Amino acid sequence: YDLSRLNLYHFDFYRFRDAHEWREAGFSDYFGGDAVCLVEWPEKAGDELPPPDLDIHLRRDGEDANDIERLREENGARSPDYRRAKILARTAEGQRCVASLTASYSRASSS
Repeated sequence: YDLSRLNLYHFDFYRFRDAHEWREAGFSDYFGGDAVCLVEWPEKAGDELPPPDLDIHLRRDGEDANDIERLREENGARSPDYRRAKILARTAEGQRCVASLTASYSRASSS
């Protein structure tokens, strides 16, 4: 994805059978510099990936039938398909990113 001055790359390693596949495919060229690389199933690449700045874990609310019913009651006809993100900073750059996101969210919430 080309977002103004930002190059954003999305990788899904779900089908990898071997941890070296990502390097053999030339994906290592995309990591580093000014690129943002989002990786699904990073464990499939083993130790081949560089350390992440952030770990983002997504969870869907309403995973069981009781939650789905509760969400339907609380939200009427709206879909119970809500997601929550847990963001963990792993590097100084990741910490700066989380701080920026937190500040942006705080400003938007107080408006």
